[in-house]
Amino acid sequence: MGLLSEQCIESTHADYNRYDRIYASTGNKLKLLEYSMKQNLLEHDARIAPFTPTKRRCSICNKYISKSIIDHCNCTKLLPQTNNSPP
Repeated sequence: MGLLSEQCIESTHADYNRYDRIYASTGNKLKLLEYSMKQNLLEHDARIAPFTPTKRRCSICNKYISKSIIDHCNCTKLLPQTNNSPP
């Protein structure tokens, strides 16, 4: 139990150090604390679903464009290539 609480405290401490860097330009310690608390509540609110950007798909084959996915789009290889080299 002690180890879990220690990890939780260290995690929160790291978050607030990050908030200090983000809101350092406010110049007002009270505003910095207010903004940090609001940001912490936003990041840890269970009602807000985590945001993950949608992966891009090819308009021709509807496969993912990212080459990190095994079954990715190869349509760019099928399209005619323009040769821009000098004659």
